[in-house]
Amino acid sequence: MWSVFEVHPSGEGVASTRGADATAQGWLCLRTDVERRRILPIPSGWNTLNDAALLRLIDEAGPTGRRKRMGRAETQAQAKTDKK
Repeated sequence: MWSVFEVHPSGEGVASTRGADATAQGWLCLRTDVERRRILPIPSGWNTLNDAALLRLIDEAGPTGRRKRMGRAETQAQAKTDKK
């Protein structure tokens, strides 16, 4: 199940200005337990869309680029693969 909500950055604690112009007005965050996507800018009237239209937005949205954190076993397995 997807959660959909608006994100409006405060500008505090921003270490980099890369992409700041694109995100300054906020974005629509689309999130499940295993995946996050983002839509820039926030589509007008998104909260009145029916389920089919929201699913189209989700399909078109780009991933946030966050990498899944690996657990210890996954990290060790990756290290073995990298040595080959």
